[in-house]
Amino acid sequence: MSPSASAVPVIVAGCGAITKFFYASALAYLESRGIVRVAALCDPNAVNRAAVGASFPEALSLSQLEDAPLNDGMLVVVASPPKLHASQAIFALERGCAVLCEKPMAASLADARAMEETAARTGRPLAIGLYRRFFRGAKAIKNLVTSQRLGPVVSFEVEEGGPFRWEAASDSFFRPEITPGGVLYDTGVHTLDLLLWWFGEPAELEYWDDSAGGLEANCELQLRYHAGFGGEVRLSRDWATKNTFRIDFAQGSVTFSPSEAGQLAVKLNGLDAVFAGDLLPERDDGLTLHRTGEEEGSPQAFIRQLLDLVSAIRTGQSVQVPATEGIRSLRLIDECYRHRRPLAQPWLTADEFAGFARLAKGVAVL
Repeated sequence: MSPSASAVPVIVAGCGAITKFFYASALAYLESRGIVRVAALCDPNAVNRAAVGASFPEALSLSQLEDAPLNDGMLVVVASPPKLHASQAIFALERGCAVLCEKPMAASLADARAMEETAARTGRPLAIGLYRRFFRGAKAIKNLVTSQRLGPVVSFEVEEGGPFRWEAASDSFFRPEITPGGVLYDTGVHTLDLLLWWFGEPAELEYWDDSAGGLEANCELQLRYHAGFGGEVRLSRDWATKNTFRIDFAQGSVTFSPSEAGQLAVKLNGLDAVFAGDLLPERDDGLTLHRTGEEEGSPQAFIRQLLDLVSAIRTGQSVQVPATEGIRSLRLIDECYRHRRPLAQPWLTADEFAGFARLAKGVAVL
């Protein structure tokens, strides 16, 4: 099916791994339904552009966003390295485009606030790509926390990560001048965003990592909330983890894994059984919930967040994950980095750990 005349034109800035593995398929799916039309692909790397462009033969192939024909009613997907997010998003917003900016929102809090101010001044939608909020499992936990159907939250535990196997198109993940943080700043943005969405702002935190003045591969975080509960977060780029969120309520517990985004496991207090299964969709619009042969997961979430922007362009409604939400996770990460302490590493001798601790003294990067 060819895109219809009413299809929203989309410009993609950045044709690296996140576009190759997620945005390209989501955009192709929506383009086949006449909802969007990919008008241009922008990336300084011609090989990256060609790889993504195979799915969009009619799209312009451009080395930079500044050469794209931007105007009102367009959607710009900013999927470049974090250092470029602010300049590209502001450029697009000031030309009347809606913007979906990949996480992390920016390379600094100052840049993120400049993006937010530009969106407010221009009146154009700016959404941040915290796509896990569109998972059925994440929404179900949000409802449980809000409704207190299992009582108030008592505690939580999060483990995420494993050996780094992301097929990155460049080394930008490991260059502090481009990506000013390690695992907490990368996948940890998604982790912290869900916790902020579910529980709100923490009252207290303690943070440890193994950065030693560089980019952390492992970190631990303890959070306490005004409501009296708390929890622990462990993230890794090199150790296998359980990759689960466990939330203990007064009357039971819930376990959720982002890799099984449409499922929950529920244990009720006093009952020696765990109920695990698929969550039913809220509705079936024929677009986002039942792609043939696929379970609920990241592909559906990327489609949903793109549809959210399309709806904002067409109706003027607010986006579900605005700039204010992207800033919240960056602010919490900045707070962690400001209070970082050296992560315990029992395989080091006392002298080795003392040397590591000396290297670990650093300042906030955001």
